[in-house]
Amino acid sequence: MPLFSSILQPISYALALAGLFLAVWLVGVGPGGATEPAQGTATATGRVVSEGWDAAPLQPDDPIWQLLIQAEFKETTTPEGVRWLPAFPPEVEELDGTVVRLSGYMIPLGLEEKHTHFLVSLYPGDGCFFHLPGGPNSVVEVKAESGVNFTYDVIPIEGRLELLRDDPYGMFYRMAEAKQVR
Repeated sequence: MPLFSSILQPISYALALAGLFLAVWLVGVGPGGATEPAQGTATATGRVVSEGWDAAPLQPDDPIWQLLIQAEFKETTTPEGVRWLPAFPPEVEELDGTVVRLSGYMIPLGLEEKHTHFLVSLYPGDGCFFHLPGGPNSVVEVKAESGVNFTYDVIPIEGRLELLRDDPYGMFYRMAEAKQVR
């Protein structure tokens, strides 16, 4: 019996280690290798990788998303130290405070059937609450005037867009006074 367990123990350790390596490879590197960072992550140059995402095409009737995803992270020195803050191109700066309409996938922030505070994303969620699809340039925090029913379908939303220059949660955009439109 000791011989049997002495053989199984190293095999079980090897299998567990192989599973760990596989999980790290699938999450961090993926089949394409480590040549390009994961979607939605900031690179050393501050570029947010969102182009080339094939989970969902840009909504063809939504030119606002085509502008919003141009925002990038930029390294900024503050009294607290170095931070990564959003850098908005001039075309996006012009949208600050204006009423815009966009369509996207709802990411609820609560368990209610109707939501007044939620996120709208250009890309569909993968079901993991801790990993938003895309990057902060492809997600808008929404504060709606009245409850919006949760759906997995694309929803059109209209409201006043606010650019968030130093949001504690890392968000780039907020839509206030929002409502679902048809």
